[in-house]
Amino acid sequence: MILKENKVCLELHLTGGGNNTGNTWYLDNGASNHMTGDPAKFKELNRNITGKVRFGDGSAVEIMGKGSVLFQCKDKSQWLLHEVYYIPRLKSNLVSLGQLIEVGHSVSLDDDFLEVVDKVSGKLVIRVERLVNRLYKIELKLADPVCLMGSIGEPAWLWHARLGHVNFKALKMLVEKNMAAGVPMVDHPEQVCHGCLAGKQTRSSFPRSTSFRAEKPLQLVYVDLCGPISPPTPAGNKYFMLLVDDHRRWMDVSMLKCKDQAVDVFVRYKAEMQNQTGEKIKMLRSDRGGEFLSKLFAGVCEEARIKRQMTAPYTPQQNGLVERRNRSIMEMARSMLKSMKLPGKFWGEAVRHAVYLLNRLPTRPMGEKTPFEAMNGRKPRLGHLKVFGCLAHAKQTTPHLKKLEDRSQKLVYFGVEEGSKAHRLYDPVQNKIVVSRDTVFEEAVSWDWDKSSADGLGEFQVSGEMFGEYTD
Repeated sequence: MILKENKVCLELHLTGGGNNTGNTWYLDNGASNHMTGDPAKFKELNRNITGKVRFGDGSAVEIMGKGSVLFQCKDKSQWLLHEVYYIPRLKSNLVSLGQLIEVGHSVSLDDDFLEVVDKVSGKLVIRVERLVNRLYKIELKLADPVCLMGSIGEPAWLWHARLGHVNFKALKMLVEKNMAAGVPMVDHPEQVCHGCLAGKQTRSSFPRSTSFRAEKPLQLVYVDLCGPISPPTPAGNKYFMLLVDDHRRWMDVSMLKCKDQAVDVFVRYKAEMQNQTGEKIKMLRSDRGGEFLSKLFAGVCEEARIKRQMTAPYTPQQNGLVERRNRSIMEMARSMLKSMKLPGKFWGEAVRHAVYLLNRLPTRPMGEKTPFEAMNGRKPRLGHLKVFGCLAHAKQTTPHLKKLEDRSQKLVYFGVEEGSKAHRLYDPVQNKIVVSRDTVFEEAVSWDWDKSSADGLGEFQVSGEMFGEYTD
């Protein structure tokens, strides 16, 4: 059960039975959560979320779901309000100012106006005048998420998909500041596609900056283990381990079957990074997970004279940088999987590709330099990227093909093969990875896992509806 305190006026906001109507939303400083009584306002609603909201007089109403509401702004951009409770007895739509502050907005009251600003982008989200009854209410028009597969012919949406559903502000900055090569200029209002809606969550209240920043490579390295993730990958991996260099914000990710493999991953990372940079890891920051408290892991650090910093129990905010990176990776991976309807077992491939992209995209602490440039001393080239999960036609390299045999093979694009200038492709028929350079892509076409012919080969379709499983 979920119990939330909420001190709002019952006469104003509650009704005995019906749903609310209209697009009027009240900005309420006393509401602990965003709420609405109209299920039609949700673009995504999870009815499995239940509980109660309790009011100041001790009465309570039932929560019958939680989801996201998408609004259309005047400048054609969109604003996505996450974690909105569906409460059938509520006749008013409430926006919780406290919840907005927690997820990265600033709220100011000046004279007769209330303003809500996104602290990350600096964009003014809401400006509303106070009414004579001291209430703040605004008319917010609902919006529909963009169908990515239907819009992928537009350069803005094509590169939005190629770069893992990156926001349009970051995409524009990437080109304007000359941070990467191979990407065309895109000037597009901030909007949300179906993949973004399903995959991205509201920002958590981790601190946005720290008092200490490493001055040299490997002076401070963050490590965290994410999982278990279900379903496991075809290879049986249930976790991924992320290591982040604080100075360059370069990320390294590895898939793990069990937590005991963490020490082997760290030993390999330490050797590779020290060989590449000529520097040694000075300090390692982690949580107090058993994998990092083991004698074996501690012995590796002690032998290398690596100092340890550990978070207080149940305080992930102290390891905020890697926690934020984990969240960004999972948001991007979910968006790529959802937009192309890929089976869940592909999460490992999506996570690997998300890290590849995020290392080459703007991140605020690095200013006008990407982690890739900080790591390698040159700007990344992104012209080779395609939409994750799209259809690829790879040239058949089997020798002695018969005259009438196909010269290409239908595969699924899984990103860039690490350590080579080639594409990483998946063969759904033989359940194997294929590495190829000679490939032609159909980025608006995806594999239909639900329809298959007698020989087991699936059909391809433009609609993006894909279902099925991938096994070793």
